Amino acid sequence: MQNGGSGRRYVWDGDRLVGGVIVGPARQVAGENDMGLLKGLVQAGQPLGPWKQLLVERPFELKKVYLATHTVARLLPQTLLGQPSQPLEPALIGV
Repeated sequence: MQNGGSGRRYVWDGDRLVGGVIVGPARQVAGENDMGLLKGLVQAGQPLGPWKQLLVERPFELKKVYLATHTVARLLPQTLLGQPSQPLEPALIGV
């Protein structure tokens, strides 16, 4: 373990992040929000190129890689089921 009792392992397919494990005290892990960042990078499935090396050398730099690879922009156009996202307003009209 490193970083105060926390540890991380990532699973790679080339330079694509395909899985990972984040271990540590629940409050610390949840407070860092890295579980969501890891999920987003895996879900986006985009090649990380040189950012992979940063995560290999410094596994706690997940936020930097997530932002630098524009993962949010890649994920916003679709839902978790791969369907196009819909604006919130029309969805609320039927409620």
